[in-house]
Amino acid sequence: MSAVGTVRGPSVPPGGRRPERVLKVVLGLDCAGGCSYCALTKSHGFPRARRARLDPAVAEPRIREAAERYEISGLEVGAGETFDQPELWEWLLALNARELNVPVMAFTSGLSRHTPRVLDAIAASPAPVLLLFSYDGCRSERNAANWKEVEAAFRGMKARLAGAPHVTLKLTACVTPRDAHRLRENFLSLLDLEPSPFAFRPVKRSFGDAEREAFVRQLASFLDEASERGVRLLSAPAEGEWHLGLKRDWTCHRLGVSILPDGRFTDCYVAWYCSDFPTWRTLPSLEGLDRFFTEAEAPAPASCGRCLDAFDLCNLCPAGLADFRRSTGEPFYDGGFCRMVNRASLLLLRKALEARPGLEAVVRRGPVETRLRREGSRLVLTGTNGTPPLVVDPCDGRATLTVA
Repeated sequence: MSAVGTVRGPSVPPGGRRPERVLKVVLGLDCAGGCSYCALTKSHGFPRARRARLDPAVAEPRIREAAERYEISGLEVGAGETFDQPELWEWLLALNARELNVPVMAFTSGLSRHTPRVLDAIAASPAPVLLLFSYDGCRSERNAANWKEVEAAFRGMKARLAGAPHVTLKLTACVTPRDAHRLRENFLSLLDLEPSPFAFRPVKRSFGDAEREAFVRQLASFLDEASERGVRLLSAPAEGEWHLGLKRDWTCHRLGVSILPDGRFTDCYVAWYCSDFPTWRTLPSLEGLDRFFTEAEAPAPASCGRCLDAFDLCNLCPAGLADFRRSTGEPFYDGGFCRMVNRASLLLLRKALEARPGLEAVVRRGPVETRLRREGSRLVLTGTNGTPPLVVDPCDGRATLTVA
């Protein structure tokens, strides 16, 4: 595999344009959050690397190297609780304002003691910043013991950022198998905290039959109650046609370039630590990065091409698959998980179409196109190959779907 890394990739694509990439910077790996599903804490290589810290003297020339080779479209700060490194945040935001001037994105639990200092640096930054606040709900596996502290942290962050219109603070939740039976209650606690749409994903673990059914039915109940409060997690356009192009997650890591705490490059820092910190996944420079990992990828299963995951609930990627394999011992997400994700997506689409009777949604994943319209409580799905329409009630666990 090391020989692959020596192949020199083209510095610019045909036509002379530089390829576009998101620059992902890992400030460090320590985190006291204690998420039960954290891939970092389960990685075999984590203990020997967890005290590493990014050195600005090493990282700055690496960032300039990336900016010379690629068109940097955004800056992502990741791995662990990044707010624990306020001096690195201040340095990186100043560098971005001085040389890159691109939007910034990061996850946070809000519980770092350095949060006020980091928020002040973010508020002073001229670049747009998206902060994704991780909170799974008041009865969730992760937050049942600290939900009051987490909610207070969110309110404090929102108040401190009130005078920074360029900063967006958004709730995002994960759902573990143990959370499935309390999904409605947990999600309602998110709406109580912030009455606006949030993002969520089921964690890549083995959901049993009872947990999958609970996930779907609890989500259906929550969507009904949320719409009564005037909140829809997925909204149809107010007018015109509705076309949804689904993200091709299998290759999304190729859209980024990550700088690790030791100054080396990798394709995606999440794939790196989910794969137990393999040294062959890193390079000392950008030479060959574009072709480096091509031979290490498994092809996407055929059923993925027929997926109706309109809310990116699956997040299909090599990193997620590596974590799933380590956590479950299974080679790929089981068919029951795929059905659960598709039924959940259909629930979101059904609720969105409720606001515009007669509207047809067109969902595309690569060359595959599916048209959906609402008829009562059911959805009518029509494919592109002249197949007969399929009438589906997403709450019916026995209903036939286009995926396993």
